[in-house]
Amino acid sequence: MAPRNQGRGAGLRWLLCGILLGAGCGREPPREGASQAARRDEYTVLSWNLDGYGLRPEYGSGPQGALKPPAARTAIIEVLRALNADIVLLQEIEAGTAWEQLTADLRAAGLTYATQVHVPSRSAVGGLALLSRFGLVRHQAFTNETYSMGGETVPMAHAFLEADLQLAPNYLLRVINAQLRGRVFHPLNQTDMRRNEGRLLNNKVRAALNDYPERNLLVAGSLADNPHSSSVREVAARRGRLLEDLRPQDGDGAAWTVYQAEDDSYARHDYLLASRGLVPEVVTNKTRIPYHPALATASRHRPLLLVGKKQNLAPPIALPDLEALESDPDDDES
Repeated sequence: MAPRNQGRGAGLRWLLCGILLGAGCGREPPREGASQAARRDEYTVLSWNLDGYGLRPEYGSGPQGALKPPAARTAIIEVLRALNADIVLLQEIEAGTAWEQLTADLRAAGLTYATQVHVPSRSAVGGLALLSRFGLVRHQAFTNETYSMGGETVPMAHAFLEADLQLAPNYLLRVINAQLRGRVFHPLNQTDMRRNEGRLLNNKVRAALNDYPERNLLVAGSLADNPHSSSVREVAARRGRLLEDLRPQDGDGAAWTVYQAEDDSYARHDYLLASRGLVPEVVTNKTRIPYHPALATASRHRPLLLVGKKQNLAPPIALPDLEALESDPDDDES
C-alpha cells in the first residue's frame, strides 16, 4: 500500500485527474445505469480496499496513525449502499471498533448481510472482511503463513480469507479475499517478499483447483503491484495459468484502481481473478469499475464489481500459459 494522503486536496485531485485521465477535459464522469443492474439470475461481488479504515491512533504507520475521517466513513457507506452488492470483500478494515462501526452503519443504511466475517492482519494497516447475503458453507482464515528468505522465516504481512458461498441449490462459489505486502522499502527487498507472498496465495489457488479443476473460484483484493509484475504472475500463472485477469474498466475504458499521491500517478494494484470454471459465468458487459461521486472522498482505491450468472456453464478453452511473459521493467526495489 502506498503512503496515504487523506487531505481534501488529495481527494479533489483524485476526482479531477480521474475525470481527465480517461474522459477528456470537460466531460461528465460516466454514471451507473439501469442496463448495468444485475438480474435475478445474476449475483454481484464487490472488492474494495478502504485505504486504512481505522478508528484508533495505533492503526496505521504515520505519527498520527490512520484515523479514517468521518467524511470518508460516510462516503464509504454511500458507495456501498448505492452499489448494493450481494457479496462484499473489503481490505484494510481494522478489527474491533472500526469493524463494528462499519457494520452498524451499513445496517442503519438498510444494508443487511447474513454472513459477516472479519480477519485481522498482523500489519499496522490491514484486515480483511466478507459480507454476504448468501449462505456461508465454510470459511478459513490464513494469518500465520510464512516463507523462507535470506536465511529467515518471514511471516506474510497481511492475511487471506477463503470462503465457500451457496449462491443457489446447484451453484457454489469460492472466494479468496487477499492483500499482499505493499511497495514499501524493506531490507530483505519488498519485491521479493511480495513475490513470495504471491506464491503462498498461489498455493491456496492450487489447493482449491486440484481436487476440482472446474471449481468456481474468485480471487479478489489488493496485490499491490502491476499486472505483469512477478508477484501478480505468481498468483495467477505459476507453472501454467490458473486464473484469468478480468481487468474491469470504468465507463471510459480506464482500468487503474489506485491513486498514488507520493508520485501523483495512477496504477492497477487491485484485481478480480477468475478460475476457468468461473469465467463463462462472468457477465463481462456489467463487470466493471463503478462510478460514484463519493469515491474521491472514500478511498484512494476504486472498487471492482463482478456480475456473474448463478449457473454452471461449460468451461472455455484452456487459459494461455503466461510463464513466458517478461518481467516488468518497473518490478524492482522501490
